[in-house]
Amino acid sequence: MDLDEWLPIYEEIVTTLGLSKEADEKATYLLHGSLQSNERIDDPVETIRELSRSIKGSTCFVFGTSMDLEREIEMVLSHIPIDDERTVIIAADGATSVLLLNGVIPDVIVTDLDGGVKDQIECTSKGSFMIIHAHGDNVQVVKRTISDLSGKVIQSTQVDPGDMTGVINFGGFTDGDRAVHIASSLGAGKIVLVGFDLETVGEKIYNGGLRKNMTIAQQERKRIKLDIAKRIIDMVKEIPVEQFHLDSHDPRS
Repeated sequence: MDLDEWLPIYEEIVTTLGLSKEADEKATYLLHGSLQSNERIDDPVETIRELSRSIKGSTCFVFGTSMDLEREIEMVLSHIPIDDERTVIIAADGATSVLLLNGVIPDVIVTDLDGGVKDQIECTSKGSFMIIHAHGDNVQVVKRTISDLSGKVIQSTQVDPGDMTGVINFGGFTDGDRAVHIASSLGAGKIVLVGFDLETVGEKIYNGGLRKNMTIAQQERKRIKLDIAKRIIDMVKEIPVEQFHLDSHDPRS
């Protein structure tokens, strides 16, 4: 998704959820400056090039955080050779922790740092790309986390990145639908959704795969976000996007 297509959608989301565009912009600048100051982080422009080379033409398995995630991961691992060079494993935030529990280091982590941050940092130290997202509501966790990051870290934003070097905006609002559009924009051959349930509000996943219930207010807000995510994922037209099911065969074929 290009910026001209995304920004009007973002403006709608701002109105729907009562967000602050100015706070999102400030968070983006804060993260950008903090990443630039961290000398242990690789050059972001070259990292984006490397990520693009990895994704182009591949089958990208994007892992969400549905209540079926654990069972679906078990099925994927029993049917799909995930170390195949044609396959890229992308974890949306808390899915990272469940993959790690199953001995899988995701190739890519898409996160706004409200899941298992410790697990995500561990995976990044072992070679995962981390696409870290700043917005008005996660400034404090960004500040706490930046100094612990190293390696292949890329910044994403939901506002216009302007002339900030190495900051991407390929569209997407939640970690899951943003992961889908990143894969699509970088030329994936196919996208397979694993652990995605855009109808049911589940639980948050934290370090070690621990699940916790949301408050009623969080559930209501999450339900709106799921509707937004479904709309955004449905906008991918250039490449196939498939839903993995527990009875699926190898969806790469």
